[in-house]
Amino acid sequence: MTDYAKLKLDFEKLSGAISTLKRLQSQLDTMDTTPFPEDARNLRALFHSPDKASEAQALMRRLEEKVAARERAERNQQEERRRSAEREKQEEEERSRAERERQRKLKTIHIANAMRKTETVLNYVLNFASDPEMVGAARNGLLALQQMAGALLQPDADLDAADAQADQLFDLASQLAEAQRRGNAGARGSAGGSDEGRRSAGSSANHEEQRGESGDSKSYYLVLGVKPNAAAEEIKKAYRAKVQQYHPDLFAHEDHEWVRQEAAEMTEKINEAWDILGNPARRRDYDRS
Repeated sequence: MTDYAKLKLDFEKLSGAISTLKRLQSQLDTMDTTPFPEDARNLRALFHSPDKASEAQALMRRLEEKVAARERAERNQQEERRRSAEREKQEEEERSRAERERQRKLKTIHIANAMRKTETVLNYVLNFASDPEMVGAARNGLLALQQMAGALLQPDADLDAADAQADQLFDLASQLAEAQRRGNAGARGSAGGSDEGRRSAGSSANHEEQRGESGDSKSYYLVLGVKPNAAAEEIKKAYRAKVQQYHPDLFAHEDHEWVRQEAAEMTEKINEAWDILGNPARRRDYDRS
């Protein structure tokens, strides 16, 4: 090879190396090498040495791999943060939903308890009242409770409205029961003066008691709500139903002491009636008396 040819070849190699270094420099300028300052500094130090072009290319490949690995790690971190935020959002929504459901259940329980207490008081009025208007009001109240119970079965039931209605019904039932209690107390007071007063007492419970005291053979049948010619099995069923209706557990949380007292008195009368009518021999003697 002549000197000229060799010189030309060396010049071409030098030009290629310089072009390679310029390309690497331009590429490095577009890269975010902030996390790798030392690698970038070492690479830039080679840009003025054409004989270091191959070394610069190798260093650039390693730097590209580091940058790419970091970018992948950042993308993974961003994706994980996105997923974590989405999970937290879903968990928060689930907690909110669970809390709303818990509050809804608590309100439903509150309404159910109010309805149970209202039903207990209305049944008391219905069983003891003799005033047709009071009986009608108690029946209307029980009908409203049945309608409420049906409405509460709907998934979109308005619990706030039901809660307010339950309170209104309980207030109405309490007023009816208080009026009935005052009527019973007045009847007892008027009964204290004479036999005629005792015969005219207005309370249903007192009326049944007076019938028993006067020797009326139908009083125990009236207590159980059966006819004098009722079969033994019918009497047994009536007794069980009455006992359940006035069971002490139903009145354990009743706010009005007089309701619990009169329910206990009614339970005593029911058991007394069963003691007689539930025994064939005693029933025969009772019917003949």
